[in-house]
Amino acid sequence: MRKIALLVLATCFIAPAWAQRPLRHVLFDFEDGIEGWWGNVWQDEDGTAKPSIAEQAKFGNGALHVEVRNVDVGGSNTVSAWLPEDALWREHSWAVASLWVRGDGSQYKARFTIETGLEGEEGHLTYSFDLPLDSTDWRQIRAPLGAFWNRQKVGMDSSRIGRIMFGVTGTHSFDIDHIVLEAAQRPVPLELQESQRGLDLKPALAQFEDGRYALRFDPTPLLPEPAQLTVQATWADGGPAIQQDLPAAPALDEVFVELGTPTREEEATLALKAERPGGALLSQATYLFQAIPRVSSRYARRSGGYAPTALTLR
Repeated sequence: MRKIALLVLATCFIAPAWAQRPLRHVLFDFEDGIEGWWGNVWQDEDGTAKPSIAEQAKFGNGALHVEVRNVDVGGSNTVSAWLPEDALWREHSWAVASLWVRGDGSQYKARFTIETGLEGEEGHLTYSFDLPLDSTDWRQIRAPLGAFWNRQKVGMDSSRIGRIMFGVTGTHSFDIDHIVLEAAQRPVPLELQESQRGLDLKPALAQFEDGRYALRFDPTPLLPEPAQLTVQATWADGGPAIQQDLPAAPALDEVFVELGTPTREEEATLALKAERPGGALLSQATYLFQAIPRVSSRYARRSGGYAPTALTLR
């Protein structure tokens, strides 16, 4: 898999970023195709499940297209290759599975399944989550791992994820891009302080279990022309501006900017500006938020900081 991050930056307010665990890991971005993905149909001789490359990706140039037809008796799964058992991301626990979905406009909900256990092992467990297909636009779904259903009522060990699959009955098609694991976190409300000028980038702020804050947003509205970003979180003991150039190209990932950790509870500000290299303003806004030094570990681990009914759908 080609490892390209559009923007993953960290400032060093309390500890070197390289000494801290990663806050997210991209499992599949499909930039190198869909090698290893396959379709499985049972109890229906006329049914088909054929994965292919999507005609259009959300990020970069590759996405997965799931095509299922005439599976009316049993069911089908579109299944990933086995994930490597020696992957570095297995050294950490994860709380959220994020992915971008473009549905077929139906009211059907596909089944997003995570299977734990390594290839060749016995005693695999499966965990399922409903994936709505009602929107034909790309939208991001953030699924708390604690909200996945398991028949045995056993909690998921995220370090032992073996493979993932998408289950469908009937006739449906949809696209999937950027399947990402994220650390435990809580969403942080942003209050617009200054009127938004230019594009509304719909930024989202989160605080992770170790106290770090991170800003994310979809940069697609700024591209494919080049743009320059300036992000600044201001609290009592930190806040240098973070700058990044976005090249003239399709977005390769969502913007994800680590902002550091405050040392006390206080009202803080977040400023976000995007402009063309020549200085033409694209977007500018300042937000207020309540900063705290650390998230409650129990709260963050329980469901990734997200209630099962409060997913981000956009």
